[in-house]
Amino acid sequence: MQRMEIRAPAKINLFLGILGKRPDGYHNIKSIVLPVSVYDRVVLENRRDGIETVAARDIQLPGIPWTMTLCRSEDNLTTRAARLLKEVTGHPGGVRIVLEKSIPIGAGLGGGSSDAAAVLKGLNTLWKTGLSQDRLISLGTCLGCDIPALIHGGSLCMEGVGEQLTPIRRHKQNPLWLLLVYPGL
Repeated sequence: MQRMEIRAPAKINLFLGILGKRPDGYHNIKSIVLPVSVYDRVVLENRRDGIETVAARDIQLPGIPWTMTLCRSEDNLTTRAARLLKEVTGHPGGVRIVLEKSIPIGAGLGGGSSDAAAVLKGLNTLWKTGLSQDRLISLGTCLGCDIPALIHGGSLCMEGVGEQLTPIRRHKQNPLWLLLVYPGL
């Protein structure tokens, strides 16, 4: 396999409690996290070496009267995720990561974290590294507290620094409808 496309869903925190500061400087948290139907599209393309992340330019979002333009970034969270997986597994090749953003940037919906989670999961498959979901979650914790929940997927209670995940059963017959207002758009 040379190429893979992945949906990276947004998430919403229904509750976020900061429970105290740890000796390592991080905060213990407790949060209820739900996936939402908005997603970014992440395309992974094998290459001989190097890691390159580019974001699709001039994306027009349905119902939004402006166009978003994103630029290249060597320090993008997805680039950092790919570098981490490459370093941990010793994979000899590289990857080109193309991000097609639909999750609004800075809206608190975990767009960057979701993209990084998609890169870790996708490259684990594309590069055939064979890491378990638990190992990917552990790697995700090194990058950000939302990433483990987005690697796991589904509705969760997230605790610690994001690494303690407990699935929450939701009734599919009673969907939860939310209206998110983001005045920064």
